[in-house]
Amino acid sequence: MSARPTVTCPDETPLLAEHRSTELDMRRTTSSASSSETAAASCRRPSKPEAPVPRQTRRRCLSTAWCVLIATMILITTVVVNTAERPKLRLRQLLQPLQWAMIGSYHPTGFEVVKIPPDVHLKLLELVSAERISHPDVTYGPGEGQSLEDIIIFGNSARIYMSPALQAKLRATFRPLVSSFCACELEEHATIGGGGVRIYRQGASLAAHLDWAHKFVVSVTMHVRTAGNRTPWPISMRAFGGATRLVTHAEGEAVLYEGSRMVHSRPEPLADDFYAAAFVGFVPKAYPAGRGLLTQLYVGLVRSMS
Repeated sequence: MSARPTVTCPDETPLLAEHRSTELDMRRTTSSASSSETAAASCRRPSKPEAPVPRQTRRRCLSTAWCVLIATMILITTVVVNTAERPKLRLRQLLQPLQWAMIGSYHPTGFEVVKIPPDVHLKLLELVSAERISHPDVTYGPGEGQSLEDIIIFGNSARIYMSPALQAKLRATFRPLVSSFCACELEEHATIGGGGVRIYRQGASLAAHLDWAHKFVVSVTMHVRTAGNRTPWPISMRAFGGATRLVTHAEGEAVLYEGSRMVHSRPEPLADDFYAAAFVGFVPKAYPAGRGLLTQLYVGLVRSMS
């Protein structure tokens, strides 16, 4: 396009004519830019809005992620359990946080040391005489061909069985003590651990564990006798998220504790020749029914495992 000639009126001064020419050039530039924008806009296609992800697709993706996570956890648990020295003990320990959450607390600190009533302690001492310590009813150990008394015990142990009359006396004696400890009513039946007195031999230790959630909800462990009673052998007590407490109870004393909630062990090897202990497990009334459906399902699982 040829440039238009600048028209100058006869009565205009040269300065005014120059200003008029600049104004015309600016108008032509603006008009050209406007035409370019209009042409570009006409070539531009309207963009389609992004379609939202269907709710069903989102749910499918979430379900897949959960399935992968659960499968991974099961795989890791299987590997950890199967590669452990004692697979059943490892599985039991992996379930401990779940058990602690399922079973409510019954006592502010979770444990308490009390005296064994003298008449009961005397009966137990008669049972674990020197002769019976040397010749128990059953001997267990880690040696080849010998079974373990329990997967939680490392080292040698033995068992001296109680008469039904002595078992009944232990239940009747400790029921009011345990009921006062947990501030709860207890079922009539109580479990005597192993049916008698456990004898730990020198060098034995006890792995960290929770007691069975269907039989030892509130437990009693009695220090019946030690060889010479020379070296304390404390029991370690710990609630999840809490500090570890080493509880020493002398011969003739018992520890009342929340067996299904307090992780307990005897991590140090026994220094004395032997340590005789007896156990009683109590269950509160309306348990596990009064604790909700999840607790009932978990206790049923533990019962099937034990």
